[in-house]
Amino acid sequence: MTTEASSKAWTPQSVPFELTTGASDAGWCDFSVRLGNAQWDCQASYIEDHPLHSLIHSAIGIHSELSRPNDNPSTWDSLAADEGGGIFIRAKREGGMVRIKVFHYPGGEPWPSPEKQPQPPAGEAVIGFQDYALAIYRDAGRAITRQGIMGFAKGWDWSWCDGEPFSEPVPIPQFLRLAGIVRNLPVDKPMTLDEEIEILRSLANGL
Repeated sequence: MTTEASSKAWTPQSVPFELTTGASDAGWCDFSVRLGNAQWDCQASYIEDHPLHSLIHSAIGIHSELSRPNDNPSTWDSLAADEGGGIFIRAKREGGMVRIKVFHYPGGEPWPSPEKQPQPPAGEAVIGFQDYALAIYRDAGRAITRQGIMGFAKGWDWSWCDGEPFSEPVPIPQFLRLAGIVRNLPVDKPMTLDEEIEILRSLANGL
């Protein structure tokens, strides 16, 4: 589903970018993306990694690229895979900003992509890196706070019921690294255990 928000004209520094992930249950969760004036919604399925997993990696990767402005930027793709269709987010460094393209597939292929189903993006904008990283961090933090680390993981990947190890929908070491980035902590200095505990405790206080 696509909904329109307002008719406000946004500058690159003010384009709203928001992610909202619902509680994970039996390998499913609600997922929505707001970019500028529009919002897209779907249900994400365990047939693909949790969308926050690849989004966290994309923010860390783009942050690393910002220190190498002369290198060719990578393309970072994240998929909320419905069965079928879903929401496909493509992010790429553009100077010191991030260009985001949102592709919405209301049905069809179970693992859609712009290459498999060519179409113009449903939404596209250039936003600040901090806005991009903060949106991902906030949504991941809400997901962890809502269900706890173990509850979130078990709700997403129910192979644990058969005694198999389950995957982390939000990889905690990478989440902590993203927390350091949005808090402007030195990236070349490992966090202490006390700093990591303080970050996880802060989630209960609204990040």
